[in-house]
Amino acid sequence: MTRRARSTGFTLIEIMMVIAIVALLMGGVTVAVRSVMKTDLRVSASKMASGIRYLFDRARVTGKYYRMVIDLDSGRYWAEQSDDRFYLLREKERPQKPGRGPSEDEDTAQQQATSPQAGAQKGEAEPGADSTDDVAALFDDRGNLKLGQPKAIFKSFKETSLKPVELKKNVKIADVYTPKQRDPYKEGRAYLYFFPQGFGERAIIHLSDGGDNYYSLVVHPLTGRVVVQSGYVEIPRDFDRRDDEGNLENER
Repeated sequence: MTRRARSTGFTLIEIMMVIAIVALLMGGVTVAVRSVMKTDLRVSASKMASGIRYLFDRARVTGKYYRMVIDLDSGRYWAEQSDDRFYLLREKERPQKPGRGPSEDEDTAQQQATSPQAGAQKGEAEPGADSTDDVAALFDDRGNLKLGQPKAIFKSFKETSLKPVELKKNVKIADVYTPKQRDPYKEGRAYLYFFPQGFGERAIIHLSDGGDNYYSLVVHPLTGRVVVQSGYVEIPRDFDRRDDEGNLENER
Protein backbone atom coordinates (compact mmCIF):
# COMPACT_ATOMS: atom_id res chain seq x y z
CA MET A 1 0.00 0.00 0.00
CA THR A 2 2.74 2.41 0.99
CA ARG A 3 4.85 1.69 -2.07
CA ARG A 4 1.88 2.12 -4.43
CA ALA A 5 0.96 5.46 -2.86
CA ARG A 6 4.49 6.71 -3.27
CA SER A 7 4.69 5.54 -6.88
CA THR A 8 1.49 7.41 -7.85
CA GLY A 9 2.61 10.78 -6.37
CA PHE A 10 4.38 13.69 -8.14
CA THR A 11 8.01 14.56 -7.67
CA LEU A 12 9.13 18.13 -6.93
CA ILE A 13 10.60 18.42 -10.45
CA GLU A 14 7.29 17.41 -12.04
CA ILE A 15 5.38 19.96 -9.97
CA MET A 16 7.83 22.70 -10.93
CA MET A 17 7.47 21.77 -14.61
CA VAL A 18 3.68 21.99 -14.38
CA ILE A 19 3.91 25.41 -12.69
CA ALA A 20 6.30 26.61 -15.39
CA ILE A 21 3.98 25.46 -18.18
CA VAL A 22 0.97 27.14 -16.54
CA ALA A 23 2.98 30.35 -16.13
CA LEU A 24 3.96 30.32 -19.80
CA LEU A 25 0.36 29.76 -20.85
CA MET A 26 -0.89 32.58 -18.62
CA GLY A 27 1.83 34.86 -19.91
CA GLY A 28 0.82 34.09 -23.47
CA VAL A 29 -2.83 34.83 -22.70
CA THR A 30 -1.89 38.16 -21.08
CA VAL A 31 0.19 39.19 -24.09
CA ALA A 32 -2.64 38.19 -26.44
CA VAL A 33 -5.21 40.19 -24.44
CA ARG A 34 -2.97 43.26 -24.39
CA SER A 35 -2.41 42.93 -28.11
CA VAL A 36 -6.16 42.77 -28.75
CA MET A 37 -6.77 45.79 -26.49
CA LYS A 38 -4.14 47.84 -28.29
CA THR A 39 -5.58 46.82 -31.64
CA ASP A 40 -9.07 47.89 -30.54
CA LEU A 41 -7.61 51.19 -29.35
CA ARG A 42 -5.86 51.83 -32.67
CA VAL A 43 -8.96 50.89 -34.70
CA SER A 44 -11.19 53.12 -32.55
CA ALA A 45 -8.82 56.07 -33.00
CA SER A 46 -8.72 55.60 -36.78
CA LYS A 47 -12.51 55.31 -36.96
CA MET A 48 -13.03 58.52 -34.99
CA ALA A 49 -10.46 60.32 -37.16
CA SER A 50 -12.38 59.24 -40.29
CA GLY A 51 -15.62 60.56 -38.77
CA ILE A 52 -14.05 63.94 -38.04
CA ARG A 53 -12.70 64.21 -41.56
CA TYR A 54 -16.10 63.21 -42.98
CA LEU A 55 -17.92 65.96 -41.07
CA PHE A 56 -15.33 68.53 -42.16
CA ASP A 57 -15.89 67.63 -45.82
CA ARG A 58 -19.67 67.37 -45.46
CA ALA A 59 -19.97 70.84 -43.94
CA ARG A 60 -18.04 72.34 -46.83
CA VAL A 61 -20.02 70.46 -49.49
CA THR A 62 -23.55 70.91 -48.09
CA GLY A 63 -23.14 74.45 -46.72
CA LYS A 64 -24.52 73.39 -43.35
CA TYR A 65 -23.06 73.49 -39.85
CA TYR A 66 -22.07 70.24 -38.19
CA ARG A 67 -20.73 69.11 -34.88
CA MET A 68 -19.47 65.88 -33.38
CA VAL A 69 -20.94 65.22 -29.95
CA ILE A 70 -18.53 63.26 -27.74
CA ASP A 71 -20.07 61.78 -24.60
CA LEU A 72 -17.16 60.97 -22.32
CA ASP A 73 -19.32 59.30 -19.67
CA SER A 74 -20.87 56.70 -21.96
CA GLY A 75 -17.99 56.36 -24.44
CA ARG A 76 -20.16 57.34 -27.41
CA TYR A 77 -20.03 59.94 -30.18
CA TRP A 78 -22.36 60.98 -32.98
CA ALA A 79 -23.00 63.76 -35.49
CA GLU A 80 -25.51 66.61 -35.47
CA GLN A 81 -26.30 69.33 -38.01
CA SER A 82 -27.89 72.76 -38.09
CA ASP A 83 -29.26 75.00 -40.80
CA ASP A 84 -28.85 78.09 -38.60
CA ARG A 85 -25.87 80.37 -38.83
CA PHE A 86 -23.49 79.57 -36.00
CA TYR A 87 -20.52 81.34 -34.42
CA LEU A 88 -17.97 80.30 -31.84
CA LEU A 89 -17.85 82.89 -29.08
CA ARG A 90 -14.53 84.44 -28.14
CA GLU A 91 -15.13 83.81 -24.47
CA LYS A 92 -14.14 80.39 -23.18
CA GLU A 93 -16.78 78.05 -21.83
CA ARG A 94 -17.53 78.18 -18.12
CA PRO A 95 -18.25 74.63 -16.93
CA GLN A 96 -19.93 74.08 -13.58
CA LYS A 97 -17.06 71.79 -12.63
CA PRO A 98 -13.44 71.93 -13.89
CA GLY A 99 -12.78 69.19 -16.43
CA ARG A 100 -16.47 68.48 -16.94
CA GLY A 101 -18.34 69.39 -20.11
CA PRO A 102 -22.07 70.15 -20.19
CA SER A 103 -24.56 67.34 -19.69
CA GLU A 104 -27.40 66.62 -22.11
CA ASP A 105 -29.90 68.55 -19.99
CA GLU A 106 -27.57 71.53 -19.64
CA ASP A 107 -26.95 71.68 -23.38
CA THR A 108 -30.67 71.43 -24.18
CA ALA A 109 -31.52 74.20 -21.73
CA GLN A 110 -28.78 76.44 -23.13
CA GLN A 111 -29.92 75.91 -26.71
CA GLN A 112 -33.53 76.69 -25.83
CA ALA A 113 -32.52 79.83 -23.95
CA THR A 114 -30.32 81.10 -26.78
CA SER A 115 -32.19 79.77 -29.80
CA PRO A 116 -32.86 82.02 -32.80
CA GLN A 117 -36.57 82.01 -31.89
CA ALA A 118 -35.82 83.11 -28.33
CA GLY A 119 -33.52 85.81 -29.63
CA ALA A 120 -36.21 87.10 -31.96
CA GLN A 121 -38.68 87.33 -29.07
CA LYS A 122 -36.18 89.46 -27.18
CA GLY A 123 -35.72 91.76 -30.14
CA GLU A 124 -32.29 90.38 -31.03
CA ALA A 125 -31.08 89.79 -34.56
CA GLU A 126 -31.89 86.55 -36.32
CA PRO A 127 -28.59 84.72 -37.08
CA GLY A 128 -29.75 83.78 -40.57
CA ALA A 129 -30.99 87.24 -41.52
CA ASP A 130 -29.48 88.83 -44.59
CA SER A 131 -30.26 92.53 -44.02
CA THR A 132 -27.40 94.86 -43.14
CA ASP A 133 -29.12 96.10 -39.99
CA ASP A 134 -29.68 92.58 -38.64
CA VAL A 135 -26.13 91.50 -39.34
CA ALA A 136 -24.72 94.67 -37.80
CA ALA A 137 -26.75 94.02 -34.65
CA LEU A 138 -24.67 90.91 -34.01
CA PHE A 139 -21.54 92.99 -33.37
CA ASP A 140 -20.59 95.58 -30.76
CA ASP A 141 -19.08 99.06 -31.37
CA ARG A 142 -15.59 97.57 -31.67
CA GLY A 143 -16.63 95.07 -34.31
CA ASN A 144 -16.48 92.07 -31.96
CA LEU A 145 -19.17 89.44 -31.99
CA LYS A 146 -21.56 90.01 -29.09
CA LEU A 147 -21.42 87.42 -26.36
CA GLY A 148 -24.69 85.68 -25.68
CA GLN A 149 -25.99 86.02 -29.23
CA PRO A 150 -28.58 83.47 -30.39
CA LYS A 151 -27.07 80.05 -30.98
CA ALA A 152 -27.97 77.51 -33.63
CA ILE A 153 -30.12 74.49 -32.85
CA PHE A 154 -28.29 71.27 -33.66
CA LYS A 155 -30.19 68.06 -34.28
CA SER A 156 -29.13 64.53 -35.11
CA PHE A 157 -29.56 63.44 -38.71
CA LYS A 158 -29.85 60.13 -40.51
CA GLU A 159 -26.64 59.37 -42.32
CA THR A 160 -25.45 55.85 -43.08
CA SER A 161 -21.85 57.01 -43.50
CA LEU A 162 -21.57 58.15 -39.89
CA LYS A 163 -23.84 56.33 -37.49
CA PRO A 164 -23.62 56.82 -33.72
CA VAL A 165 -20.55 54.99 -32.47
CA GLU A 166 -20.23 53.26 -29.11
CA LEU A 167 -16.65 52.43 -28.22
CA LYS A 168 -15.72 48.95 -27.09
CA LYS A 169 -15.63 48.30 -23.35
CA ASN A 170 -11.82 48.28 -23.26
CA VAL A 171 -11.55 51.68 -25.00
CA LYS A 172 -12.13 54.92 -23.10
CA ILE A 173 -12.26 58.59 -24.13
CA ALA A 174 -9.65 59.93 -21.72
CA ASP A 175 -10.17 63.63 -22.49
CA VAL A 176 -11.04 66.16 -25.19
CA TYR A 177 -9.63 69.66 -25.59
CA THR A 178 -10.51 72.54 -27.92
CA PRO A 179 -9.46 76.21 -27.62
CA LYS A 180 -12.95 77.23 -26.45
CA GLN A 181 -12.41 75.21 -23.26
CA ARG A 182 -10.51 76.31 -20.19
CA ASP A 183 -9.40 72.74 -19.40
CA PRO A 184 -9.56 69.34 -21.10
CA TYR A 185 -12.95 67.72 -20.53
CA LYS A 186 -12.83 64.31 -18.87
CA GLU A 187 -16.52 64.08 -18.02
CA GLY A 188 -19.80 65.19 -19.53
CA ARG A 189 -19.92 66.13 -23.19
CA ALA A 190 -17.50 67.83 -25.55
CA TYR A 191 -18.38 69.33 -28.95
CA LEU A 192 -16.29 69.64 -32.09
CA TYR A 193 -17.72 72.08 -34.67
CA PHE A 194 -17.35 72.22 -38.47
CA PHE A 195 -18.26 75.18 -40.67
CA PRO A 196 -19.37 75.48 -44.33
CA GLN A 197 -16.66 78.07 -44.99
CA GLY A 198 -14.13 75.22 -45.01
CA PHE A 199 -12.72 75.07 -41.51
CA GLY A 200 -13.32 73.31 -38.22
CA GLU A 201 -12.12 73.46 -34.65
CA ARG A 202 -8.60 72.70 -33.56
CA ALA A 203 -8.69 69.81 -31.08
CA ILE A 204 -6.74 67.09 -29.32
CA ILE A 205 -8.59 63.93 -28.32
CA HIS A 206 -7.02 61.17 -26.22
CA LEU A 207 -8.28 57.58 -26.27
CA SER A 208 -7.10 55.06 -23.71
CA ASP A 209 -7.43 51.36 -22.88
CA GLY A 210 -7.81 52.26 -19.22
CA GLY A 211 -4.13 51.58 -18.62
CA ASP A 212 -0.89 53.05 -19.94
CA ASN A 213 -1.75 52.81 -23.65
CA TYR A 214 -3.00 55.94 -25.40
CA TYR A 215 -3.76 57.13 -28.91
CA SER A 216 -3.94 60.85 -29.64
CA LEU A 217 -5.99 62.53 -32.37
CA VAL A 218 -4.70 65.97 -33.37
CA VAL A 219 -7.27 67.83 -35.49
CA HIS A 220 -6.06 70.55 -37.89
CA PRO A 221 -8.74 73.23 -38.41
CA LEU A 222 -8.03 74.53 -41.92
CA THR A 223 -7.56 71.25 -43.75
CA GLY A 224 -9.61 68.85 -41.64
CA ARG A 225 -6.56 66.62 -41.40
CA VAL A 226 -6.46 64.38 -38.32
CA VAL A 227 -3.09 63.06 -37.20
CA VAL A 228 -3.36 59.84 -35.20
CA GLN A 229 -0.36 59.20 -32.98
CA SER A 230 0.45 56.38 -30.58
CA GLY A 231 0.98 57.70 -27.07
CA TYR A 232 -0.28 60.72 -25.14
CA VAL A 233 0.34 63.99 -26.98
CA GLU A 234 0.61 66.82 -24.47
CA ILE A 235 -1.56 69.89 -25.05
CA PRO A 236 0.63 72.99 -25.71
CA ARG A 237 -0.13 76.02 -23.56
CA ASP A 238 -0.37 78.15 -26.70
CA PHE A 239 -2.51 75.57 -28.50
CA ASP A 240 -5.20 78.11 -29.42
CA ARG A 241 -2.63 80.44 -31.04
CA ARG A 242 -1.15 77.98 -33.53
CA ASP A 243 -1.95 77.68 -37.21
CA ASP A 244 -2.77 74.53 -39.16
CA GLU A 245 0.91 73.59 -39.38
CA GLY A 246 1.46 74.01 -35.66
CA ASN A 247 3.34 77.33 -35.93
CA LEU A 248 2.55 80.26 -33.66
CA GLU A 249 0.33 82.76 -35.47
CA ASN A 250 2.41 85.78 -34.43
CA GLU A 251 5.54 84.16 -35.87
CA ARG A 252 4.21 83.93 -39.41
